[in-house]
Amino acid sequence: MAPQSGPTPAVVAGLGAAGGTGGSGDGGAGGAEEQNEQQYRALLRQEQEAHLCVEELLREVQDTALHERTERQSNEARALQELSTLRAHLGNMDRLISFEKATQQCQLDRELSVTDGDKDRMRQQLSAHEFCQRSLVRQVSALLPHLRALEERAVREQVSAGGHTAGPVGASRTVVPALEPLGKQSSWMASAQPAAQAVGGCRRRRARSGPPIVLAQGEGLELGLAAEALLLPLQPQDSSEHGVDHVADEGSEEELWAYVRHMQAYARRVQLR
Repeated sequence: MAPQSGPTPAVVAGLGAAGGTGGSGDGGAGGAEEQNEQQYRALLRQEQEAHLCVEELLREVQDTALHERTERQSNEARALQELSTLRAHLGNMDRLISFEKATQQCQLDRELSVTDGDKDRMRQQLSAHEFCQRSLVRQVSALLPHLRALEERAVREQVSAGGHTAGPVGASRTVVPALEPLGKQSSWMASAQPAAQAVGGCRRRRARSGPPIVLAQGEGLELGLAAEALLLPLQPQDSSEHGVDHVADEGSEEELWAYVRHMQAYARRVQLR
């Protein structure tokens, strides 16, 4: 706002009033002019003071507006800088999240593949375990009828011989004669062919065999319980250790009965698991 350069309307009106009064009488013209001049100077001084006050106020307003504008621009620049910083941070977080997501997905896929492989191995082990269980149960069951036949034959021969026993062992052990053939006991005897061959070899050498094998009382019951004990969880690698195939095809009665006792001991170990 520019300051006014001439007299104000109030000063002009005062001068007009002073001129009117001066025209009415020439006698007091000199005193009136001097008075008007003083009034004019006083009014001019007031106008100048008012003009200075207005200029000072205007400068204060301009300074305030400039300060506010400068502060606003500074705030805007600071806000823009913070916005750019936040955008950069968000970009970094997005990249980090994408990397973590890809890493987690890769690890999950790897764990799923390992889990699938473990499942396949567990299925294979379970199948082998079930096969070994069935094989062992068949093998033990194949020996049970012959063990019962041996016990019955030993009892009959002991009764026919007059119940004679050898030494103090005879009080608790029974004489076992040669074994019966395994060929006609069941329809699945083909799976126990090595045991049948061993028993057949024992029968063929019955005449030239040495002292008869004796069977402790209660061993038949223990071996009967072995078939149920074999239904407990077994490791697949146990089948090769306790299979009938370990009995030699040309084995003697001693070898067969050693195998039977081996199976009894194995059944006891299974019961203790």
